[in-house]
Amino acid sequence: MTNLMSETKLPNGMKIFAINPEEALVLCEQVQEYFKNGIELYPGDTVFDVGANIGLFSLSVYELCHQNVNIFAFEPIPAVFDVLQANAQSFNSEKIKVFPYGLSSESKITQFDYYPHATALSNAFPEEAKQLQNQLES
Repeated sequence: MTNLMSETKLPNGMKIFAINPEEALVLCEQVQEYFKNGIELYPGDTVFDVGANIGLFSLSVYELCHQNVNIFAFEPIPAVFDVLQANAQSFNSEKIKVFPYGLSSESKITQFDYYPHATALSNAFPEEAKQLQNQLES
């Protein structure tokens, strides 16, 4: 477990690990918005969480489907993956499988920019992240 990690409590009472607890609260709000955009999930479904970050979408799906869902969560950034893995393990479920990889349409090695204070901005496309960061600061 990385020493960058701390435990935090989300508004719904769920205790999770996060690198930046304030960011986790923002991500939690964003994840709830996903469900307002037509995502329908049912017990027994299989979900791929690609770019899972610390796993808030995966954990929300796990709870929504009453722990009866197969989740495959992918996060390629090592420090963020460590938190994802800790969150998955805290639910003590074999239903949430985590992988330290990114997914792509081709096999390749890619460099990721990592922003420890804003992990959601970490990605393989630094120009897009800089534009988003500029928008957030405006």
